[in-house]
Amino acid sequence: MSSEPQGSRLHEVVGHWLPRMMVAGLAHGDIMRLIEETGSWPNWCATFSFDGPGQGEGRRRHHLRADWGPVLAAVTAALRNAGHLDGPVGVMGMAFGGHLALQGAAAVPGIAAVASMNGFFDFGAFWDDLPEVYRANMGFALGGANLAETAGRARAFSLDGVALPDCPILVIHGGRDRIFPVGDARRVAEAAGKRAEWVEYPDGNHVCNNIAY
Repeated sequence: MSSEPQGSRLHEVVGHWLPRMMVAGLAHGDIMRLIEETGSWPNWCATFSFDGPGQGEGRRRHHLRADWGPVLAAVTAALRNAGHLDGPVGVMGMAFGGHLALQGAAAVPGIAAVASMNGFFDFGAFWDDLPEVYRANMGFALGGANLAETAGRARAFSLDGVALPDCPILVIHGGRDRIFPVGDARRVAEAAGKRAEWVEYPDGNHVCNNIAY
């Protein structure tokens, strides 16, 4: 595992991880950011970005779900059936999407790589330390009728006991993330063992939004 980024731009860090098609389960704002960034990625790497259940515009219809495997498997199957996939597939997610990408990637047939940026290992482990406004927002995302019910639903989002995919796993995190603790994210790299590469930007905040890519 590495603790020092090799370049200042995201594509310089993940360049050697990129498969031909990257399926990204992200929130809407992250999709816009990824689209801007992937404009400078190699032209042999096609990307497909989407809001999953409970993310971005999807919040109007669904709550966030902890089992992301069926979501990623369905998206990948749809792309294959439409003739848009003819090479290896990777998954990338940012923030909550970083956790969900890890949680469900094993369900993608032939998964080649996973990248998680400022995700987490166990949401319940630091739930009580989250800012109050963030926990209140989770009431809408998770569908809890009150804070206690929301907290119970939050604890379902954990990689404890989850079989991580048998492929390279890139874990990126900002050292000054005040929402998803860097220590919890390190647990992902530790659980993945030799499959993982850990990249930490010491001055990065949540999703490293303060670092120009």
